[in-house]
Amino acid sequence: MVLLLTGSIEGAKRQVYDFIGEFTAYDWLWKDSMQAAYEAFKARAPTIEDFENEIRKYVDVEQQISKISPVQNIGALSLETAPLKNSLRSEAAAWKAQYAQNLHAQAVEALEDVLSWMRATNSSLKREVKDLDDVRSTVGILNEVRARESMVDDYLGPVEDMYNLLSAYEVRLDKEEIDAVSDLRYSWRKTLQVPNEMNAMMALTQTLTLTLTLTLTLTLTLTLTRCPTR
Repeated sequence: MVLLLTGSIEGAKRQVYDFIGEFTAYDWLWKDSMQAAYEAFKARAPTIEDFENEIRKYVDVEQQISKISPVQNIGALSLETAPLKNSLRSEAAAWKAQYAQNLHAQAVEALEDVLSWMRATNSSLKREVKDLDDVRSTVGILNEVRARESMVDDYLGPVEDMYNLLSAYEVRLDKEEIDAVSDLRYSWRKTLQVPNEMNAMMALTQTLTLTLTLTLTLTLTLTLTRCPTR
């Protein structure tokens, strides 16, 4: 009887150890340095796809942990895994949050760069043109706008992609950010309207100047023609 009982206990002990050993697949969650891992990731100059792959990896880990049975019966033992599962999920969520938060910081910076450029462009083009320097400055801005107009997706696409990814993984965003991104292309079109109006105005000014010049030239020619020679 003692031998049977001893064998039963040893067998249960091995099963418990085997069961606990399954959780070692997640020990990197608390053993590895999140900061060091992110610094190595950042050193690779990651793309938006790289961020998505990393975030998806931790989402998958969270889902795997969620599928672990809340109770494991081994012989007469009943092992409750809920506390361990909750701890592991919290660790996985922390890893995911690190990448999401850093991506969010990049998205905010990129969005502000675009919005700042649009505000500065609108302000510059609405200034009164008083002298030749103002004309040169305006022409330079118009050229820059035309260059960006043909590459709109290169400027707005990355911003939209980052925010779409953040939204897909339910990262909390400020309403002001969400509204700004939603209106981004509309704001861009409004910004382009100002240069178009400026182009039209400058074209009209050039036409009027040319007309006035021709008129003065013709008037002077007629005057000189009618003047009697002495």
